[in-house]
Amino acid sequence: MKTSALCPCQNVRRTCQFVMTNNKNQQHVTIQEQQLDALAKKIAADNRNATEWDSDGWHYTGVNYQGPEELRKERVALYILALDAINFCFWPHPTLESNTLEYDHLAIALRKLAEKDDHGNNNAMSLESYFFQPNNLASLTVKDMEAALDPLLGHFLPNIEERCRLWNELGEGLLQSSDEGTAMKFINNNESSASNLVKALVDTFPGFRDETIWQGRFVAFYKRAQIAVGDLN
Repeated sequence: MKTSALCPCQNVRRTCQFVMTNNKNQQHVTIQEQQLDALAKKIAADNRNATEWDSDGWHYTGVNYQGPEELRKERVALYILALDAINFCFWPHPTLESNTLEYDHLAIALRKLAEKDDHGNNNAMSLESYFFQPNNLASLTVKDMEAALDPLLGHFLPNIEERCRLWNELGEGLLQSSDEGTAMKFINNNESSASNLVKALVDTFPGFRDETIWQGRFVAFYKRAQIAVGDLN
């Protein structure tokens, strides 16, 4: 059966295959077929004992949230979208040798922000005081982001201006969507299809739309969009 030309995941496979088959002298990237086969077999063998998403305890799951279950799910979904929107470029600081920012530092810092109103706060019965609610993300400034994250990270966060812009984009995109500004409606309106949700993320939030032109051909990656859908699963 022919796959839709609009299917983002198919476009990733199709366009990246073009890069691989036209990558002269393998100057950009190579794939070790034997290692890939070994990894595939290992994943298949371990499938029955699949690792839980938050097995390391880095992420916000709302386990201690004292509000309604519907709001817990909304808070977790917003946390995941906010995290994956800025999940890129963990570069070392050019002068601070001790700076070793990694994904887990960011995930944990954002988890702590999400947990701030988990307990004993009447506002926790709504999204009003939640750091990752769309209105807050849409209006956030770079100074606001630095003030929130610097005490929690303990690391220099590179490209903070771009990361702040992506949070603004996420908040505005949700507010302007037809889903009443809620992450769960945005997710549920995509027919429980991973590919449809990747497409919705790419279409709604340009920051998830990592594409390029290579040798005159369109190439798609959609790395963070696919990661976000995997995290939301």
